[in-house]
Amino acid sequence: MSGEKSLAEVFWRNGYRLYAVGGYVRNGLLGLPCSDLDVASRCPLEALEDMARREGFSVAVVNRRLGTCKIRYGSLEAEHTCFRRESYGRGHAPEEAETGVTLREDAFSRDFTVNAIYRDLLTGELIDATGRGLEDLACRRLRTTTKDPWEILGDDGLRLLRMVRFACELNFRIDKGLFACARANAAKLDEISPERVRDELNRILLSDQKYGIHPMAHRKGLLLLKAAGLLERVVPELKAGRGMAQGSYHRYTVEHHAIMTCAEASPMLELRLAGLLHDVGKPYVYWETGRFYGHDKRGRELAEQILTRLRYPKALIGTVSSLVAMHMYDLDGRTSEKKIRRFAQRWGRELFSLLPALREADFVGSGYEKRPIATAEKFRRIYRQMEERHVPFSARELEISGEELLAMGYQGREVGQVLEYLLRCCAAKPGDNSRRRLLTLARQARQRGGMFAPQEK
Repeated sequence: MSGEKSLAEVFWRNGYRLYAVGGYVRNGLLGLPCSDLDVASRCPLEALEDMARREGFSVAVVNRRLGTCKIRYGSLEAEHTCFRRESYGRGHAPEEAETGVTLREDAFSRDFTVNAIYRDLLTGELIDATGRGLEDLACRRLRTTTKDPWEILGDDGLRLLRMVRFACELNFRIDKGLFACARANAAKLDEISPERVRDELNRILLSDQKYGIHPMAHRKGLLLLKAAGLLERVVPELKAGRGMAQGSYHRYTVEHHAIMTCAEASPMLELRLAGLLHDVGKPYVYWETGRFYGHDKRGRELAEQILTRLRYPKALIGTVSSLVAMHMYDLDGRTSEKKIRRFAQRWGRELFSLLPALREADFVGSGYEKRPIATAEKFRRIYRQMEERHVPFSARELEISGEELLAMGYQGREVGQVLEYLLRCCAAKPGDNSRRRLLTLARQARQRGGMFAPQEK
C-alpha cells in the first residue's frame, strides 16, 4: 500500500478525508513529474497534532494561524493545510484565515482552476470543485478559480508572477480576462517582498528547464511580464530602453534586445541575469553623452543596484555585474591572444569561462547574427588551450610560492608584484609555469632592480 493511502486511512479512522491538491494532482494528470505533496483536509491543526501523537507520526507547524504544517509519516513527507477561507489586506500573506470550511470553499480560495483539483487519497476519486479545472487542464488554459479574476489577483500580488510562471513552465495560455486583470493589478507587485519577487523571477528565467516542455519558455515569460506591465515593476531600469533604437547592428530596441539576449543565454541563472541586464546602462549614458560608449561600466553599477535590491547573494551579484562589465571586450575580434590570456587572468577562470556564452547570446539576440559567433569561439578556444596548457589564472596556481620569493630577497609588497609579473609571463608564454622557469624569471627581475614587466621581443 502506498504511503499516501496509508496516511489517508489514518485520517479516515479519525473521521476525516485526506486529499492531495495543487501541483501534485495537476502534474499527475498532465503526465509531468510530481515532487512536493500538498494535502488538505477539514482536520484542524490541534486535532491533527492529537492524531499524530496517537498514531505515531510527526507534525511540524509551519503557520498555526493559517493551519499549515509539515507531516512526516514513515518515508512520506507532505504539507498539510486545513480547508480554509482567507481574507487579505496589504502584502502576500492573508491577514485572517477561517479554517474548517468545506472543500468547495477551500477550492475557491485557491488561485487557478488547474491548481484546485483534488484527489481523494483513499479512493483515488478526482474532485473538480470549481467545475472548470479539468476542462482548463485539457485545453491548457490558465483561469482563476472565481469567475471574477479581481477576487483572486486583487488579494495577492505574488499571484501575478505565479500566473506567468505557470504559463511558461506548463506552456499554458492565459485567459484574456485574467491577463487584462493582471495588467490592471500590476501595482500589487510593489507590496510583495523583494525575496519573493526574486524567487519567482528566477523560476521564470529558468522555466524552460522545469519540465522541458517549451525550449523558449523563459522568453515567453519575459514577454508576458512586459506585456502585463510586471517587468517594469521588477526591474524598472529596463523600461528606460523601451522604444530606444540602437542602429544598424541591432534589429530590436534596447529593452527588447535585453529580453532576446536573455532568451538566447545558456540555462544558468547568472548568464540569464547577465543577458537581461548587459545593456541596462545604455539609455543612461546616451541621455548624458548622446552615445552608448561606457554603457558597460554604467551597466555594472546598475546591475549591482538591481540585484542588491532584489536580495540576490553577494557572489551572484559579483558574477553578473562583472559579466555586464566584460561583455564589450574584444568586440571586433582584433585583440591578440596574449592580451586575452592576461584579460582572462585578471577576471578569473569562472568569469572568463562564462564570457563566450554571453557574447554569443548578445550577438544572436541582436536579431541579425547566427551561431557560431567568431569572437565567442575565439574565447572558447583560448580558454580551452589555457586549461590544456595549465596556464595559471591566479597567483595560487603558479608553481612557486611567496615564501620562495621571500627567501630570494623580495620584501613586503614586492612579493605580490613579482607574482603578478610571473602571471603575466605565463600569459605571454604558457610554458613558463614551471618552478625552475619561474625562479629564473624572478631572479632576472631582481637583477633588473624589480622591473616587473615581461620582456618584449
